[in-house]
Amino acid sequence: MRKIVCIAITLAGFSATAFPADRHMAFERNNAVYVANLDGTNEKKIADGIFPAISPDGMQVAFNTVEKTSDTTYARHMTVADVATGKVTVFKDVPSENSYYPSWTADGKQILFTTRPHEVWDLVAINSDGTNFHVLKPGVQNEVSCYSPVWAHDEHLPNRTRRNGSCAMGDK
Repeated sequence: MRKIVCIAITLAGFSATAFPADRHMAFERNNAVYVANLDGTNEKKIADGIFPAISPDGMQVAFNTVEKTSDTTYARHMTVADVATGKVTVFKDVPSENSYYPSWTADGKQILFTTRPHEVWDLVAINSDGTNFHVLKPGVQNEVSCYSPVWAHDEHLPNRTRRNGSCAMGDK
């Protein structure tokens, strides 16, 4: 009987770790980022921003802040917010005022996104704490830019989509 009780307790503890009951989703509404339980309950505004992507563990949300800098221009920065505390960290070391479309690695250690430091879009990555910014694939003048990057399942190469179809890292 003790074996059965120990096995039952072990399995119950494992399932609580592997399948947390408080899983979240992130979404955007009226230029603000929200999180909620997967069933839509417990909705909570995280911050003003667009294009949210929740981390694999559900503890953080990456998104873009949008700041109006003149009548016709905006600054868009990559940002991460802690879901539990609401603490927002803007990644100020990204060398562009125009960053978009965050996507988390499966382990939550890096964020992939696009940025436009010049007249073309670069595919870039940064650690989830805002360190180690690096360009994965620079944009090329007079070529169609790629948007909405997502990590491939094996995390070795990100996939990207063009407005007129799909492209992968090796596309020219």
